[in-house]
Amino acid sequence: MPILRPRAYVEEGAAVWTLTFADLTMQVLIFFVLFFSLSSPDIVKLKALAAEFQVLAGGAPLGPPDRSQFIPWVLMEYQDVARPGGAAVKSVQGKDVLVERVHEGLKISLGGVVPFAEGESALLPEAAPVVDEVADLLRGSFNRIEVRGFAAGNREDAEGDRDWDLSFARARACLERLAGRGIQRGRLIAVARGRNEPLVDDLDPALRARNRRVEFVVSEEVWEPSR
Repeated sequence: MPILRPRAYVEEGAAVWTLTFADLTMQVLIFFVLFFSLSSPDIVKLKALAAEFQVLAGGAPLGPPDRSQFIPWVLMEYQDVARPGGAAVKSVQGKDVLVERVHEGLKISLGGVVPFAEGESALLPEAAPVVDEVADLLRGSFNRIEVRGFAAGNREDAEGDRDWDLSFARARACLERLAGRGIQRGRLIAVARGRNEPLVDDLDPALRARNRRVEFVVSEEVWEPSR
C-alpha cells in the first residue's frame, strides 16, 4: 500500500513555479542590461555594469577609475567630453585644453590659440603654457600618445612637399615639450598630417591660420616600458 504524506508537508514553502518564474525574470533582466550596454560600447558604462554585478555577487563594489586608467578617468571626470565636439577640461589665460572622444581614444587640442607662426615649427610663447597643461593632464597615465602636426596650406606657410616636413617639425616640437614635462618618450610618436583635415577651408589667410595646429590623440593601447 502506498504511503501518503501529510498534506501539510506537501504545501510547505513557496510553490515550485514561483522559483522558476523568479529565475526566468532574473535571466531576462540580465539579458536586457547586457544588450543595452553592448549596443553602444562605453568603458565607463561597462565598468559600472561590472561593479553592479560584483555587488550582486556579494563582493565589494569597484572604486572609480584613476589616472592609470586614463580614458575611463577622463570620461568620468569630464562627462561632456563624450558629447559631439568634446569639451574644455582646462583653461590657461583664456586658452582651452579641449578633449573629444574619438574612435582611437581621446583627441586633445588647443582652443583659442594658433600655436605656430607662418612657416615656423617653434611653439609661440602664448601656446607653450597650454601644451604644459596638456602634459599635466596626461601625467600619471600610461596610454600611447600620437602627436599630430598640421600645416595651414597657405602659400606662405607651406609650398610643395614642405608642408609635410613642417607639420612633422611642429609635432616634434610639441612631443619634446611633453617629454620635458615628464611624459615618457616611449609613449610618444610624432606624426605629420600636412594640409590634411583642415579645420577651416577658406581663402582668407587669417582664417586658415587655425589650421596651423597640433593634436594629441590618446590611444586605447597601453604603453609598457621595456624591461
